[in-house]
Amino acid sequence: MVVVPANLLAYGLIGLLTGSYLMSVVFFPGLVEALIPIFIGLGFNPVLVFLLASAGSVAGGATNYDLGAVGHRIINRIGISEKKVKEAESWLARWGNYSILILSFLPGFPFDLVAVFVGFLRMDFRTFFIWMSLGKLLKFGIVTFGVEGFIRLSELFGGF
Repeated sequence: MVVVPANLLAYGLIGLLTGSYLMSVVFFPGLVEALIPIFIGLGFNPVLVFLLASAGSVAGGATNYDLGAVGHRIINRIGISEKKVKEAESWLARWGNYSILILSFLPGFPFDLVAVFVGFLRMDFRTFFIWMSLGKLLKFGIVTFGVEGFIRLSELFGGF
């Protein structure tokens, strides 16, 4: 039997959405991937778990990007050399899309810091959002439907 805090059960899928958002914002680090098996194990619809965990995490990533964009204006006032910023922007222009996709896909990787960084470097938001969303959808899809498949397979052999 799974032991879960009462407030997690009380808020259900809204709690998953809120939790995945907060865990994806730089100020509240956490692993959204850890929530998915709990909610599926509690019998919530895997498709809804996938969609809400993904939506919350993508919204958190967008918030981090915005924090970085605000930080760019602040940093310009305190004097980080423009040369260093240009070098980082050049690297981002060449490798940014693939980096965003891969790093947002990696389970347990602190992608929130990457999102702040690319916001700081003023990567095109639409490009960032698309690649980040793809990476997170792939990650949460594999976790969600992998857990669901494992549960169904285990039920064939007598369950847990």
